[in-house]
Amino acid sequence: MKILAIIGTNVTNGTGKKPSAERMADYFLDRLAGSGHTAEQVVLSGYRIDYCDHCEICDKEEDCSLGDDFWPIYEKMKAADAIVFFTTVTYGMMNPKLAAFLQRTGRIARSNGKQFAGKITGLLTEEVRTTGMPVLEQFKLWTESEDMKPPLVARVSFGSNAEGKHVSLAEIEPVRQAKARELAEAFIDR
Repeated sequence: MKILAIIGTNVTNGTGKKPSAERMADYFLDRLAGSGHTAEQVVLSGYRIDYCDHCEICDKEEDCSLGDDFWPIYEKMKAADAIVFFTTVTYGMMNPKLAAFLQRTGRIARSNGKQFAGKITGLLTEEVRTTGMPVLEQFKLWTESEDMKPPLVARVSFGSNAEGKHVSLAEIEPVRQAKARELAEAFIDR
């Protein structure tokens, strides 16, 4: 199976440390290694992705009027057997670059023969002091409207623990690893 991992992040920090969504994708891809599946990773922070301007060109043909970096990633999605998305959830919302990307892929694919129908999908969210349920519901709606298979989902939540004490980033890293590997196992089992 050919798997495309799309990481929704805007972070391009110069600290040398990868953003959490990208690290989760790395753990996912590490677990896939040696399983017979091929995988490719796209980190959206390296691309200019504009919001849909509703020009309606894609209603007539599989094209888009916006001159950004969207199209090569869309073509990779079409070529993949499975697509898995990684995003942090802040204030109940997914990464805005990923949201813009999903809005455009959905509209273009749906208007041009449901290009992603039957594909396997996945979502791994990291929720910081919030709930990712609105994101999960949006993602399920997106996959249903594209006639994709129901998504495989894993969630990492942190902030304050049951005693009201702050959970540190160091404490959450093993959870990120475990959830990413759990999601990878679900893809391997497919």
